[in-house]
Amino acid sequence: MSLQRERKPNAAPFAVWELDWQDYPVAFKLRGLAHHVISVKIPVIFPPGDVPILPMSSSQHWFIAHREDAARVLLVQEQVQSQTERHLETAHGHTRLQARYDWDAVVLDSTARRMVRTDFELFFEREDWFRQHNLPYRRGYLLWGPPGNGKTATLRVMAAHPHIRA
Repeated sequence: MSLQRERKPNAAPFAVWELDWQDYPVAFKLRGLAHHVISVKIPVIFPPGDVPILPMSSSQHWFIAHREDAARVLLVQEQVQSQTERHLETAHGHTRLQARYDWDAVVLDSTARRMVRTDFELFFEREDWFRQHNLPYRRGYLLWGPPGNGKTATLRVMAAHPHIRA
Protein backbone atom coordinates (compact mmCIF):
# COMPACT_ATOMS: atom_id res chain seq x y z
CA MET A 1 0.00 0.00 0.00
CA SER A 2 1.17 3.50 -0.67
CA LEU A 3 0.01 6.89 0.53
CA GLN A 4 -1.45 9.08 -2.27
CA ARG A 5 -3.05 12.54 -2.44
CA GLU A 6 -6.71 12.70 -3.46
CA ARG A 7 -8.57 15.86 -4.51
CA LYS A 8 -12.25 16.75 -4.38
CA PRO A 9 -13.93 19.93 -5.59
CA ASN A 10 -13.81 22.85 -3.15
CA ALA A 11 -11.72 20.87 -0.66
CA ALA A 12 -8.08 20.60 0.29
CA PRO A 13 -6.20 17.50 -0.93
CA PHE A 14 -6.23 14.63 1.56
CA ALA A 15 -4.25 11.43 1.96
CA VAL A 16 -5.66 8.05 0.89
CA TRP A 17 -4.15 4.56 0.82
CA GLU A 18 -3.78 3.02 -2.63
CA LEU A 19 -3.34 -0.73 -3.08
CA ASP A 20 -0.53 -1.83 -5.34
CA TRP A 21 -1.02 -5.50 -6.18
CA GLN A 22 2.28 -7.33 -6.47
CA ASP A 23 2.85 -10.60 -8.29
CA TYR A 24 2.65 -12.74 -5.15
CA PRO A 25 0.07 -15.54 -4.95
CA VAL A 26 -2.52 -15.19 -2.21
CA ALA A 27 -4.39 -18.08 -0.60
CA PHE A 28 -7.72 -17.37 1.06
CA LYS A 29 -10.70 -19.21 2.48
CA LEU A 30 -14.22 -18.28 1.38
CA ARG A 31 -17.18 -18.98 3.63
CA GLY A 32 -19.06 -22.05 2.40
CA LEU A 33 -16.13 -23.59 0.51
CA ALA A 34 -14.40 -26.77 1.60
CA HIS A 35 -10.95 -25.78 0.34
CA HIS A 36 -8.69 -22.73 0.05
CA VAL A 37 -8.60 -20.67 -3.15
CA ILE A 38 -5.38 -19.26 -4.57
CA SER A 39 -5.23 -16.02 -6.55
CA VAL A 40 -2.14 -15.46 -8.66
CA LYS A 41 -1.15 -12.95 -11.34
CA ILE A 42 0.44 -14.84 -14.24
CA PRO A 43 2.14 -13.27 -17.27
CA VAL A 44 0.36 -14.14 -20.51
CA ILE A 45 2.32 -14.54 -23.75
CA PHE A 46 0.95 -16.38 -26.79
CA PRO A 47 1.90 -18.21 -28.97
CA PRO A 48 4.89 -19.86 -27.24
CA GLY A 49 8.21 -19.32 -28.98
CA ASP A 50 6.81 -16.68 -31.34
CA VAL A 51 6.47 -12.92 -31.20
CA PRO A 52 4.14 -12.21 -28.26
CA ILE A 53 0.68 -10.89 -29.12
CA LEU A 54 0.49 -9.17 -25.74
CA PRO A 55 3.19 -6.94 -24.25
CA MET A 56 5.67 -8.65 -21.93
CA SER A 57 4.18 -6.87 -18.91
CA SER A 58 0.68 -8.15 -19.68
CA SER A 59 -0.78 -10.53 -17.11
CA GLN A 60 -4.06 -12.01 -15.95
CA HIS A 61 -5.38 -12.86 -12.50
CA TRP A 62 -6.10 -16.55 -12.13
CA PHE A 63 -7.96 -18.41 -9.40
CA ILE A 64 -6.83 -21.91 -8.52
CA ALA A 65 -9.67 -23.75 -6.82
CA HIS A 66 -10.59 -27.32 -5.99
CA ARG A 67 -12.91 -28.94 -8.53
CA GLU A 68 -15.74 -29.09 -5.96
CA ASP A 69 -15.51 -25.34 -5.33
CA ALA A 70 -14.87 -24.06 -8.88
CA ALA A 71 -18.48 -23.16 -9.74
CA ARG A 72 -18.97 -21.34 -6.41
CA VAL A 73 -15.69 -19.39 -6.85
CA LEU A 74 -16.80 -18.22 -10.30
CA LEU A 75 -20.19 -17.19 -8.92
CA VAL A 76 -18.57 -15.20 -6.08
CA GLN A 77 -16.17 -13.54 -8.55
CA GLU A 78 -19.10 -12.53 -10.78
CA GLN A 79 -21.03 -11.11 -7.80
CA VAL A 80 -18.02 -9.11 -6.59
CA GLN A 81 -17.23 -7.71 -10.04
CA SER A 82 -20.84 -6.63 -10.58
CA GLN A 83 -20.77 -4.66 -7.30
CA THR A 84 -17.38 -2.99 -7.66
CA GLU A 85 -16.30 -0.12 -9.85
CA ARG A 86 -14.27 -0.78 -12.96
CA HIS A 87 -10.56 -0.12 -12.81
CA LEU A 88 -7.80 1.28 -14.95
CA GLU A 89 -4.45 -0.48 -15.18
CA THR A 90 -1.42 1.59 -16.08
CA ALA A 91 1.51 0.45 -18.19
CA HIS A 92 3.51 -0.28 -15.06
CA GLY A 93 0.99 -2.77 -13.65
CA HIS A 94 -0.34 -0.48 -10.91
CA THR A 95 -4.08 -0.70 -10.43
CA ARG A 96 -6.16 2.30 -9.42
CA LEU A 97 -9.88 2.34 -8.83
CA GLN A 98 -11.70 4.48 -11.32
CA ALA A 99 -14.05 7.29 -10.34
CA ARG A 100 -17.77 7.22 -11.01
CA TYR A 101 -19.09 9.18 -13.98
CA ASP A 102 -19.32 12.43 -12.03
CA TRP A 103 -18.14 15.64 -13.67
CA ASP A 104 -18.66 17.57 -10.43
CA ALA A 105 -15.72 15.65 -8.95
CA VAL A 106 -13.34 17.17 -11.53
CA VAL A 107 -11.26 20.04 -10.19
CA LEU A 108 -11.20 22.19 -13.33
CA ASP A 109 -12.24 25.67 -14.37
CA SER A 110 -16.06 25.53 -14.63
CA THR A 111 -16.13 26.91 -18.20
CA ALA A 112 -13.49 24.44 -19.41
CA ARG A 113 -15.25 21.57 -17.61
CA ARG A 114 -18.60 22.51 -19.20
CA MET A 115 -17.08 22.75 -22.71
CA VAL A 116 -15.24 19.42 -22.47
CA ARG A 117 -18.24 17.65 -20.91
CA THR A 118 -20.67 19.00 -23.54
CA ASP A 119 -18.42 18.00 -26.43
CA PHE A 120 -17.72 14.57 -24.90
CA GLU A 121 -21.39 13.74 -24.24
CA LEU A 122 -22.66 15.11 -27.57
CA PHE A 123 -20.19 12.88 -29.39
CA PHE A 124 -22.12 9.74 -28.33
CA GLU A 125 -25.40 11.24 -29.56
CA ARG A 126 -23.97 12.03 -33.01
CA GLU A 127 -22.82 8.61 -34.22
CA ASP A 128 -25.43 8.61 -37.01
CA TRP A 129 -24.17 11.99 -38.25
CA PHE A 130 -20.60 10.66 -38.48
CA ARG A 131 -21.76 7.54 -40.37
CA GLN A 132 -24.01 9.58 -42.66
CA HIS A 133 -21.08 11.79 -43.69
CA ASN A 134 -18.65 8.85 -44.03
CA LEU A 135 -16.45 10.15 -41.22
CA PRO A 136 -14.62 7.91 -38.77
CA TYR A 137 -16.56 7.69 -35.52
CA ARG A 138 -13.80 8.61 -33.08
CA ARG A 139 -12.80 11.50 -30.90
CA GLY A 140 -9.48 12.57 -29.40
CA TYR A 141 -8.56 15.14 -26.78
CA LEU A 142 -5.25 16.83 -26.11
CA LEU A 143 -5.04 17.93 -22.48
CA TRP A 144 -2.12 20.19 -21.57
CA GLY A 145 -1.14 22.04 -18.45
CA PRO A 146 0.89 21.98 -15.27
CA PRO A 147 0.40 19.21 -12.68
CA GLY A 148 -2.72 19.49 -10.58
CA ASN A 149 -5.02 21.29 -13.02
CA GLY A 150 -7.42 18.36 -13.62
CA LYS A 151 -6.08 16.48 -16.68
CA THR A 152 -5.99 13.01 -15.10
CA ALA A 153 -9.25 13.55 -13.21
CA THR A 154 -10.94 14.52 -16.49
CA LEU A 155 -9.66 11.36 -18.16
CA ARG A 156 -10.83 9.18 -15.26
CA VAL A 157 -14.34 10.62 -15.49
CA MET A 158 -14.35 10.13 -19.28
CA ALA A 159 -13.16 6.52 -18.86
CA ALA A 160 -16.03 5.87 -16.41
CA HIS A 161 -18.69 6.81 -19.02
CA PRO A 162 -21.13 3.93 -19.63
CA HIS A 163 -20.28 3.88 -23.36
CA ILE A 164 -16.52 3.61 -22.73
CA ARG A 165 -14.58 0.49 -21.94
CA ALA A 166 -11.18 1.56 -20.63
